[in-house]
Amino acid sequence: ALADFEMFLQLGDDPELLAGVEALTGQMSTGGGDFCFSGSTFANQAEAQAVVDNFNEATADADDYNERGLAHDCLGIADRAIRDFSKALDINKTNGDYYQNRGNVFIDLGQYTDAIRDYNSSLIYEPNNPVTYNNRGVAYGSNGQPAEALNDYNQALELDSEYAMAY
Repeated sequence: ALADFEMFLQLGDDPELLAGVEALTGQMSTGGGDFCFSGSTFANQAEAQAVVDNFNEATADADDYNERGLAHDCLGIADRAIRDFSKALDINKTNGDYYQNRGNVFIDLGQYTDAIRDYNSSLIYEPNNPVTYNNRGVAYGSNGQPAEALNDYNQALELDSEYAMAY
């Protein structure tokens, strides 16, 4: 598959190819919805709801807000997820995962410019994270920037040649 992708990259700025990348990325999603997505912290919505129900704001730290944000995302409550990720970032502005998690919600909402901004911030703190490059590629592609998307998918594969999502 890597050889196929390398051949794909050699086609360069072919408009037909870039349109295909744009169409593909427009069909992708990073998560949320009626179930907990693959790779989620939670196996199901009941686990996510338990995190929300047991949250204690008086003792919460940045990781607690991030965890509740993931739970809200799993439950499909995007505005609360964004608020929790933002609160986590208010407490700790140097955690790349918090930016990435909020960016993922922005993608689900179709707010691609906001997602790209958060992925850019995430990469400042975690510059070798193939997941962030892949997700930013999705945001770029969905935002009508297929060349940038292709560059990010390539970067994700350079960092981890086994990273299947970037194919």
